[in-house]
Amino acid sequence: MNSKVMEEDKILKRWLNEELSSSEREAFEQSEEYALYKAIVDEAQFYKASLHTEVKDYASLKAKIETGKNSSGKGRSWYKFAVAALVLIAFGLYFLIGTTTESYKTGIAASHTISLPDHSEAILSAVSSLSYDEGERSSQREVYLEGEAYFKVAKGKKFDVITSEGIVSVVGTQFSVQQRDGLFQVRCYEGLVRVMYGGNEKLLSASDRFVSRNGKIAYTLENKSLPSWSSDLSTFDEAPYEEVLSEFKRHFDVKISAQDINLQLLFTGAFHHSDLENALKAITEPMALSYALTDDNKVILSRLVN
Repeated sequence: MNSKVMEEDKILKRWLNEELSSSEREAFEQSEEYALYKAIVDEAQFYKASLHTEVKDYASLKAKIETGKNSSGKGRSWYKFAVAALVLIAFGLYFLIGTTTESYKTGIAASHTISLPDHSEAILSAVSSLSYDEGERSSQREVYLEGEAYFKVAKGKKFDVITSEGIVSVVGTQFSVQQRDGLFQVRCYEGLVRVMYGGNEKLLSASDRFVSRNGKIAYTLENKSLPSWSSDLSTFDEAPYEEVLSEFKRHFDVKISAQDINLQLLFTGAFHHSDLENALKAITEPMALSYALTDDNKVILSRLVN
């Protein structure tokens, strides 16, 4: 890389980090490359805030650069640095331009209560994560969720919970969101909740429950005032058994062997998080299964023999 390219690359990085002096920034903004770079960074802000989206966002960004390349006879220099910017975006530009992200993560058998800057509250269930951009909280209320959480949202502007499966929007209410392995579930406990999923919208009121398992949607009523897991209880209503076992491993540090078990059979029931043996009985007896617990915390499931 020649010295001119290195210097221009250094300016680009300093601009991204807002380290240019007033005179340097003014000169940079007068350059022919600035308009394209600005468009790329604006796109990157969207890309950063939508890491759950498909590759089409990245592809459209690349197409925009290709358009810039082909629209001008002077495009070679433009294109060269635009590609460099694209590489920065693809491999972590959001770390450079979004340094105010707050993130929380829970482990096995853990939960965590988070007080958000707008006075809303989020309670993370086990093996879940939540993040938000502290710098954006005054203008918009968005959090990014992987796993499961219960929200008590303070009244105010629209509040969005963004997941890889769908977006849940409210103004001021109480609800829970679960997004795990093809499961997307929203329960409304108070007020109104708008669920955006697969290009469709659905309004939920208190006691409404939205469930999508691998794209198959169902709506049910559930007369509860809080999610059961907030009281150390996991409940299931005609859930595939593999979903039950996955949830079990989030609350007990065990490995489960389930050979020759039909994991698509539906389970209705519950287990408490406080006692391993009782929890194992609760998830095996209704399914006519037996279990063996080894010294290295492995649970071996087998069918009962008549």
